Amino acid sequence: MKKLILITLAVLAVGAAFAQDAEYAITVPATNSTAILPPRNNKQVNIDGLWTTNSVVTNGQIFRVLTTKQDYMVLVGGTTSTNTYPSGTAGQVETSGSATAIHCNYLSPRTAAHISQLADADLWYWTGLTASTNGGQYAYLEGQQFRTNEKGAVSVWSATEVKLTIWDQ
Repeated sequence: MKKLILITLAVLAVGAAFAQDAEYAITVPATNSTAILPPRNNKQVNIDGLWTTNSVVTNGQIFRVLTTKQDYMVLVGGTTSTNTYPSGTAGQVETSGSATAIHCNYLSPRTAAHISQLADADLWYWTGLTASTNGGQYAYLEGQQFRTNEKGAVSVWSATEVKLTIWDQ
């Protein structure tokens, strides 16, 4: 009986660890460099600004919501809806108005991210906020998966609109 209880607890502990893995999808607009991954650890992050109720936000920057003290990285720039800014929990991507943001603070440490594309498109990844076609060493074709363990932002560029699935672990 004691062995059964110990095995059950071990299985639950492993499940709890993986429960913090985040998977999300984002649509990358054509010919726009789009930030797709937030920092791995927001304890060392410099905040670019404070999130007001309805504000214009810049792609790739990190904003802190004063009321919740939570940090979010903007994946797609734009303006948040009136009276709305991100309010989610770890791993959650939110769209408000034309802005898309992801919560930066995960409960478990993240070591890598895997990115898969869901359409036939050539992609250029870059470790930074602005990707371009001269980043050939990061170029990927349809059907390939990109893996990164960068601690900073990663961005992507495509000639056509493409949807990406991102699994952060």
